[in-house]
Amino acid sequence: MHSLEARTIGKAFLFLLVAGVVVTYSVFRFFDYTKGPTIAITSPLDGSTVRSGFVNVVGSADRISYITLNGKQIYTDNAGNFNQELALHDGYNALEVQVKDRFGRINTKTIKLVYQEPDHVKNGVALKRESTSTNPT
Repeated sequence: MHSLEARTIGKAFLFLLVAGVVVTYSVFRFFDYTKGPTIAITSPLDGSTVRSGFVNVVGSADRISYITLNGKQIYTDNAGNFNQELALHDGYNALEVQVKDRFGRINTKTIKLVYQEPDHVKNGVALKRESTSTNPT
């Protein structure tokens, strides 16, 4: 009779262990579902002014299946990091990063920048700099 009780207790323990693993896995998957996709943009900073016609958009995204920058697909590494160069227009620029997860949920972050051409460039043409040194003649 002892061996029958030990077998029953062993089976019950094994069942509870497997059930515990299944419940734990389900809880973590449920949290992924409830959180949705996330985006963190580390560079450039929102509201900044830049003097270069190009900017690297750097950040990370979690729980995504698709990511775009201004409507064009970009890619992340295995850790979810992205680094994409983007050409800017003179003046105000809005950079939109949008992610979608496998459940179809969408998250969007927008960074606003101002591009000002450097003083020695006007309308894309380099201007001749005037000499500031004085030559006594």
